[in-house]
Amino acid sequence: MQIIIMPFDFSVFLRWDFYVFLGQGALITFFISTISQFIGVFLGLILALLQLSRISILKNFAKAYIWIFRGTPLLVQLIIIYSGLPQLGIRFTEIQSAIIGLGLNSAAYISEIFRASIDAIDISQIEAARIDGANDLKAMQHIILPQSLRIAVPPLGNEFIAMLKNSSLVSAISLSELLHRTTLLISSTYKSLELFIMAAMFYLIMTTVLTYFQSKLEHYLQENVK
Repeated sequence: MQIIIMPFDFSVFLRWDFYVFLGQGALITFFISTISQFIGVFLGLILALLQLSRISILKNFAKAYIWIFRGTPLLVQLIIIYSGLPQLGIRFTEIQSAIIGLGLNSAAYISEIFRASIDAIDISQIEAARIDGANDLKAMQHIILPQSLRIAVPPLGNEFIAMLKNSSLVSAISLSELLHRTTLLISSTYKSLELFIMAAMFYLIMTTVLTYFQSKLEHYLQENVK
């Protein structure tokens, strides 16, 4: 088999229209990642509280959810939502499928982050709150959750960065995000190495910005939440 060697084309990095086209895809990537993260945090907190519940059916439901979504590939989950559910008459658009799939998957991992963060809080603080007349709900709301959030922020930030990178999988359901737009340009220019490097630059910029704001939030919580 003959291998065709093509020279590296630096002129690709001077194409402003490529930056605009991929930049639009990066915005879509950031948008679906952000919305999915909010869904993941909301559902993840609920699942964490269900795991700590004394009601066995709620605890078992949370454990089953986490087992399923952590035990199956995200790509398979996305394909089931986008291509499988229409067989049952349930249809979602590409962007809806991406947000739902990423959000549900992320919730399983975030729930474990919250659960571990809550478990890390000294139980004596809840007992002290009870002595002061606070019920378990108020103790959780005003004492446990604020402190557990400080512990949870670093892994939550890492989860958001991981989701942003994993969002490239939604190209499999034809959503016009960053990676999908990159492959479209490659199919018309045959400049795969150059364009994948360009796409990697966009991902690196987004993850660097997220890392910066994560560090600022961590510092704020360390200074203000005791």
